[in-house]
Amino acid sequence: MELELVTDRPWSGFNHYLGDLRSRVSVNVDLPVREDLRTRLAWGLVFALQPLAEPELVAALRREASRRGLALPDELVQHLLTRFARDLASLMRMLERLDRYAMARARRPTVPLLRAMLADEDGAW
Repeated sequence: MELELVTDRPWSGFNHYLGDLRSRVSVNVDLPVREDLRTRLAWGLVFALQPLAEPELVAALRREASRRGLALPDELVQHLLTRFARDLASLMRMLERLDRYAMARARRPTVPLLRAMLADEDGAW
């Protein structure tokens, strides 16, 4: 969830669904926050989530690959981390796509196979 502070709006708070299980809560700082909104925002535990560091990303990728029965070569992991979005959701989607592509071709995941998958996807557009 993203938090956005706004001004010059007729409402005190608004939740924007961004898709892909993400949302942005906009709060108008010009108006007092309605009591029902204040209590909803203050309810429950509050966690400050930090993006995963590279070792944690690698561990998460390897754990998901192991769950899928895949062995990820080190060079493939480094290729994913240096050439693609580094957020966990994007990396997991890429791993899922690569898993399906590798299974359909009865091949192990490798950098050349990843490149072939991306080339095939570009040709499909």
